[in-house]
This record gives sequence, structure tokens and C-alpha cells, in this order.
Amino acid sequence: MDIDKYYLLIEESLKHLGLNPDEARCAEAGQWLVFRSDTEIYIDVWKEQNLNEWMYYPDAANTFNFQIAAPISKLPSADRRPYFYEDLLQMNQMTQYASFVINKEEEMVLAVFRRVTENLDKTDIIESIEAVGYYAELAWKMLNQSYDLRKP
Repeated sequence: MDIDKYYLLIEESLKHLGLNPDEARCAEAGQWLVFRSDTEIYIDVWKEQNLNEWMYYPDAANTFNFQIAAPISKLPSADRRPYFYEDLLQMNQMTQYASFVINKEEEMVLAVFRRVTENLDKTDIIESIEAVGYYAELAWKMLNQSYDLRKP
């Protein structure tokens, strides 16, 4: 399947969610931005150019990646991070279709779903968008109480 077919599949999924793909489409091909309340949800499809040892998939050089990412907050102060990281790891144990990740360069925590596109269907796309948005909002509510976080 070529990448344009995945673009179409994502846009059909957005329509199913009642969203306008034209309004969600970003300037760069393969990128969309949607919102759940005030939570930004980024949708991306791309062909990996920089293969590395973390790509276990046997045919990684010939596959596309699909990712949903929702920024949650900036990281708390350095002295509180060990407790914050522990809480994130505990919360990861409970999630489905999403994981919490840290972007050290931007000092940010995000909810993310990522996989190769093989056998990707509309249900996978819809569930991952919904789950990532849900967990991003839930994590904000739960973690902000203890860590006085800032939005990204």
C-alpha cells in the first residue's frame, strides 16, 4: 500500500469522528491536528528514514509509521521529577492504545500511540485518537494536582 492510501484512511476516520479533514490537515503531508476540548492531538504517518536498533519490525525499511501524540504538560521541577516519573510509569500500566512518554529536548510529557501501518484500519485509527486524547486529559487532571504543572 502506498502512503497516500493511509492518508485517505486517516481522513475517512476523521470524518467518522465528525471532524473536517481539510481543517485538520497541516502544511506538511501526512500530518493532522485535531482537538479534544483544549487538548491538541497530532496525527502523523511517515516512512522512517533513519533506521536503528530500536526498530524490531523485520521489514522496517519498507513500512510506514502511524502515530498519535498529545502533549500533556511541561515537566515539573528537577527535584520532583523522580516522583513524577514513578507516577507516569504506574499510570502506563493502566492504559490501552496509549503510553506516556517524555520528550527531554522539549521538557514535555505526552500521551502517544505508535505502530507500523501494516493491517491498520479505521477502527485502529479512531480508537487510538480517542484513547490518546482521553489519557492526555486524565493525566493532566491527575498529575497537575500533585505537581502544579504547566501546559506546553
